[in-house]
Amino acid sequence: MADLVPYGYTFDTERLPTSLGRPLGEGQYHVVHFTLHSGMDEMIVEKLDKWFEDRNDISLVDQGETAAGNSFVVLEWAGIEIDPLFLKILEHDESVIDYSTYYREEDI
Repeated sequence: MADLVPYGYTFDTERLPTSLGRPLGEGQYHVVHFTLHSGMDEMIVEKLDKWFEDRNDISLVDQGETAAGNSFVVLEWAGIEIDPLFLKILEHDESVIDYSTYYREEDI
C-alpha cells in the first residue's frame, strides 16, 4: 500500500520534503497519537528526530506502551496543522496500527 503515499514515503524513508499544514491561531496545537506494533516506538522516534530536526514547531509529547502491549507515540504541531504527507504515511505504513488527531489550546 505504500504506493498510495506520494512518491512512496514510509518510515523507511531517510528524509522527507517539507510539507506544511495550514496555519492555526496563536496558542493552538494539532496533535497526533499513533499506535505501532510492539517495540517499534524507539526506531520510529529516531526516524522522527531526523525528519523533523529543523522543525521547532513539532514536539515529541510522549511515547510508550499501551495496555494491549503495543507502542504509541504522541507528537504535536504548534500553530500549524499536521503535515499532510506525515498523515498519509500514518494511513499507509504497515507498522502503524491506528492513529487519531485532535486540536488543543495552549494551557494558560
